Amino acid sequence: MATKERQCQWPGCSNPAGPAHFVYGRAYCPPHYLSGVELALLEEIRKLEEGQPQSIRFRNLFKRYIEGLLGEKIPPGLAKLTPSQIEGRAHLSHISQDKIEFCIERHGDFIPETYHFQLSIKDREIIQTAWEPHYITVADFAKRFGFTERKVRHLITTGQLKATRASLLQDQWYELMIMSGREYVRKPWDPSNWGFTPRHAYLIPFGEIERFSQSDKLEGKGNRAA
Repeated sequence: MATKERQCQWPGCSNPAGPAHFVYGRAYCPPHYLSGVELALLEEIRKLEEGQPQSIRFRNLFKRYIEGLLGEKIPPGLAKLTPSQIEGRAHLSHISQDKIEFCIERHGDFIPETYHFQLSIKDREIIQTAWEPHYITVADFAKRFGFTERKVRHLITTGQLKATRASLLQDQWYELMIMSGREYVRKPWDPSNWGFTPRHAYLIPFGEIERFSQSDKLEGKGNRAA
């Protein structure tokens, strides 16, 4: 005897529910599935209290909503990430009935960088709002302050400017990946994986820009090397 098809529970809809379109006990047809996820997500947002961590259900609905919105237009910072990876790695900083703001740390060239996004519930779209590197190169630092690269390297070697080798950051990242069971990740010491950040290069913490700009090292800086 054939099993009776379950009807979509969206108000006014009489279509049969999709076989995989269930949202915590509610069944929806494919056209109404995203609306059902959105409705459940808004219900969870209303329950959320200030400072309260998001529940497992909330994070799951967030993932399913992201999955429904991601199409051909994917923000660069979310490229090659699955909805489950986004769910697990996203830090949600602002949640309201209209939007959810979140950020994700990624590792381009094995160097950490943070991408910021806004998920608009009203407009049903995901916008990348900012990109924040954790480190900058000697060349970028020199350009910001009008120094030569030789001058910047002198500041580093004399301890006046904090910096680290790209190889150290890359190896730390790889060790963390192996410890978490991700043996399939690219090896940072393979030259073909270096991209634009050679392993021997110095990298300067992004926060050094503000600290250095307030120091007396800028007096009479010029472009000459030390």
